[in-house]
Amino acid sequence: MNNTPSIRRGNKKEQIVRTAEELFTRHESKRVTVEEICRQAHISKMTFYKHFANKVALVRHIRDVYVEEGFRKFDEIRAMAIPFARKIDCMTR
Repeated sequence: MNNTPSIRRGNKKEQIVRTAEELFTRHESKRVTVEEICRQAHISKMTFYKHFANKVALVRHIRDVYVEEGFRKFDEIRAMAIPFARKIDCMTR
């Protein structure tokens, strides 16, 4: 059997997240509705709710991704064999 449905589901979730990030950047998360996210992402509300319980869960997901990326970058820089001052420079970029 083909894995296409699970690939599509993954793409839909990414599509929701990308669209929400764009809208949140432009309008702040409090002003953006689930309906707007769905309209811009070209998905149904049912699809949205398959991936996220509500908008707060989506915001938390996006936050968690950013935090994880920040820790990953921090660990990468910390492991570098460079002087401490250069590590600090890397972290502030």
